Amino acid sequence: MKGLNFKLAYTLLSVALILTNGCSSGTTSTVTKDSSSDVAYAALSTEPVSEPVAEHALAEKLAFASLHSPNKVMPFNGRVVKSNESKDINGDSYYGVTVLYGTNRASIKNVGFGGGISDSMSYGSETVLIPKNRKRGEFRDKDSFFHKLKLIFNGDEESTGFIKLDSGKSEVLSEDQLLKKLSSQNSIAYGDILIFVHGFNVGFYEAVKRTGQVVYDLDLNVQPVLFSWPSQADPTKYGPDNRLAGESVRAFREFVQRISMTSKGRKIHVLAHSMGSQIVIPVMAELYSKNPVKFNKKFGNIILAAPDFDRDYFRREYSPSFENYGKATIYMSSDDRALSISSSSHLNDGQRLGFSGKEGFASPKIDAVDITQAVGIDDMLGHSRYGNSSRVLNDMHYLIGSALRANQRFGIDLNDNPTYWILTP
Repeated sequence: MKGLNFKLAYTLLSVALILTNGCSSGTTSTVTKDSSSDVAYAALSTEPVSEPVAEHALAEKLAFASLHSPNKVMPFNGRVVKSNESKDINGDSYYGVTVLYGTNRASIKNVGFGGGISDSMSYGSETVLIPKNRKRGEFRDKDSFFHKLKLIFNGDEESTGFIKLDSGKSEVLSEDQLLKKLSSQNSIAYGDILIFVHGFNVGFYEAVKRTGQVVYDLDLNVQPVLFSWPSQADPTKYGPDNRLAGESVRAFREFVQRISMTSKGRKIHVLAHSMGSQIVIPVMAELYSKNPVKFNKKFGNIILAAPDFDRDYFRREYSPSFENYGKATIYMSSDDRALSISSSSHLNDGQRLGFSGKEGFASPKIDAVDITQAVGIDDMLGHSRYGNSSRVLNDMHYLIGSALRANQRFGIDLNDNPTYWILTP
């Protein structure tokens, strides 16, 4: 099958799997944790982030112009450590990113976390090892569906360049221990907090690695925190994932509230991808509506990347809260094959919020940004540009790090009809 066009095969197989089995139920799947104990962890820099200053906006824009699509991941501002990297048995160098997590997945003895849902939360810390020699946005993970599918068609297993976990640095924490880590002096040196909520068809350890990769490539002094809900990590289980996302709303609300009580003045940013928006949108709208003043003090940016959420329902029920808050961003595209399928009558029978085009979402108080022109690495469905595109990562760098809205950031034009923003190449 090596001669088969991989991009076409991947798209066709994904469409077939989702449309034929997307609403079926089945047994939950599990993913075993990879072993990377031979690689030591290198801590991120503890240099504090300075407060953004208004008069620096032009300088930020000019600096941004020089950061377009680097071939290799290089620190932009010295916040990512270049020295003290560790090497594995193949001689590959890695940097370590510590990711704290909370999950309502059920734990499985000697395996980790699978696709079952638990009545209680589990907490811990993992160290994600990022290869030094890689392109910005590149996400090579042996646990991912994409990698497994690639093996089916290509048949070759490479041994180097994968993002890994350092099993020697894995920690199981109580809720109090996790909150203590977030409120400790060492954590404060990380600057703000970034909570990531993954989407459909993502296993726990893949979600941990994706969190570490995105934060590393953002090149921001932030503490990454993952909320992982019990996705089945199976492309044929769209229906069960949809249901489990809805059942995870309460757990996420309580998780975010507890973190907000111990943030000690650090802003909490929230990044949700795809189906993760079904958890994040109702929770953040509810918390804002209950106490807008407190919410503004605690939270920073709310970023919905390719949100798999009904567009009309968002307009009716949640858009007013996000508009009043004024610090929400929606990344959308017109060639997102996953959302195109999700919008079909076979699944949701309604246009998704992350799908742009002639009917794309537009609001004068919400930064809706079309990222169709941003090129992602190995993003065959056009659904993961938030993590796979250097251009989008650049944009988020200034969105989160300098609190710049869309009209202040470099390389963003205004679309006339409808009036949303367009991220240029």
